[in-house]
Amino acid sequence: VTLEAVGKPDKELKELIDPLKAGLEHEIYVTSLINDIYEAAYNVRDFRTMQFLDWFVKEQCEEEKTADDMEDQYEDIKEALRRMEEAFGTK
Repeated sequence: VTLEAVGKPDKELKELIDPLKAGLEHEIYVTSLINDIYEAAYNVRDFRTMQFLDWFVKEQCEEEKTADDMEDQYEDIKEALRRMEEAFGTK
């Protein structure tokens, strides 16, 4: 086994929320891949594969929701910190 160097990230992260946005974007991409496989199974009436994929479809819905919730929580925390700063001022 030969381990090669890991390439640089393909995204430039400028703000703290950027990794969360990239995570949600990736989950949406994974969902599209699972949907494509499911559609291919449906088109050939491969019911066993569709049944097998049902778990992945359900799991991926949860992953996408978690990623979206993390973005929302970040925004809530950011807003709370802004309000605290406004109320107490910065020193």
